Amino acid sequence: MTKMTTALLNGVTGLLRSAAPSARVARRRDSGWRKQRTELAAELSRLTGQLQDLAAESTQMRAELSRLDRDLDESRRLNLRAAELLDIVYAELTSAPDAKARNDHRQAPKAGGAEA
Repeated sequence: MTKMTTALLNGVTGLLRSAAPSARVARRRDSGWRKQRTELAAELSRLTGQLQDLAAESTQMRAELSRLDRDLDESRRLNLRAAELLDIVYAELTSAPDAKARNDHRQAPKAGGAEA
């Protein structure tokens, strides 16, 4: 049990003990108070378990978020590199229009070549 849970349980137990108006009434209701105290302790235990489960889930989600953040950074880095390479290819294609025209001329089929 955590310190907070123990303190809460002690507080509830203290409240239950101090709530009895008199010894005679307390004896009659003693079994009822014990039952309530047991139920509250069980509820507190259940809530403590849920809190621990949520803490574990939160830790897992933080780890997943960290991994996704690293993946996003890597994706951005790769996209920038791809853009740089496209700029280089575009610059090469546009800087040599004569070379491109010569390549296009060589690849073009000659007129009447298909019929022969």
